[in-house]
Amino acid sequence: MNAPSPTRLLRPSQLARFWELHPATVHMWIVQGRLPAVRSPGNHFRVRIADARAFCEREGMPIPPFVGAPPDRVVVMTASAAVKRALAKGL
Repeated sequence: MNAPSPTRLLRPSQLARFWELHPATVHMWIVQGRLPAVRSPGNHFRVRIADARAFCEREGMPIPPFVGAPPDRVVVMTASAAVKRALAKGL
């Protein structure tokens, strides 16, 4: 799985699959308040990457590779050189 952006939200099932748990267990942790989560527009739970990382550290759970440290660089793929220059100035 590719490294997600820091703003990406994770589905509880993604975490359950990595931890080899039943998704209902992760859902229960969210309902109990042990694992912070937000509701999506479709009323589904989503876990922020920072919250998942903090939960892993606090609970001694293995940190999934897709929750690890954010990437060191940004790759911009576009055909426009002007866009690349503008982004390079902004970063």
